[in-house]
Amino acid sequence: MMMVVEKRADGWKVDPRWWLAMVETASGPDPGPGTATYAARRLLIALIAMDTTAALRYAVPRASPGLLFAGAPRWREPSGHLDALAMEMPIVEIAPGSFYRLPTGRVLEGSNSPDMKLLVGIMGSVEMPFLLRRISGEWKVEPQPYFALIMQ
Repeated sequence: MMMVVEKRADGWKVDPRWWLAMVETASGPDPGPGTATYAARRLLIALIAMDTTAALRYAVPRASPGLLFAGAPRWREPSGHLDALAMEMPIVEIAPGSFYRLPTGRVLEGSNSPDMKLLVGIMGSVEMPFLLRRISGEWKVEPQPYFALIMQ
């Protein structure tokens, strides 16, 4: 079992959000269409499948396929291991006061905005941050060079 810990002024602390997200992911259905978690997970699954059309469906309008697929391998990973990691990935929403670095290097703080979310999943041992925006009622992911993280 994976445990995420954070160093605080009074010592190392376990972050229970990740444990709760792991239990929720293992025991229940994936959050359905229309949720930010669904859009983030489906984008990642589409990237792993090397499916440009599906990836762009979950990305913000006018997203660059070149950025989304930057660093991608020449062919799809055949074992299904990456697919399984994406499906089992616990995802949590990042609150204001917590910061995460996107694959582009930009550092973002969690948001209280109803139309923007910063989500982070743990795929294997790699943190996968997703910046999402609600556009015309649908959650869309800002493009990032995710293969820099997927291929770790």
